[in-house]
Amino acid sequence: DDDPTELYERAPCGYLSTRPDGTIIKVNETFLTWTGHRRQDLVHRVRTIARTAGMSCPSTGRPIA
Repeated sequence: DDDPTELYERAPCGYLSTRPDGTIIKVNETFLTWTGHRRQDLVHRVRTIARTAGMSCPSTGRPIA
């Protein structure tokens, strides 16, 4: 079965969902694995953490914005 929650969590790319003001409301397991962050450290924080921490995608090397 293709459980939607499991597909989101184990997607081949990192997902970070935000509100219009940039507050992080959801992040998937792939993103957490790539960046080494814990979910509780990111959710409800403003998305600029990704830019200021200099995070990049391990497979492409592109910055996470």
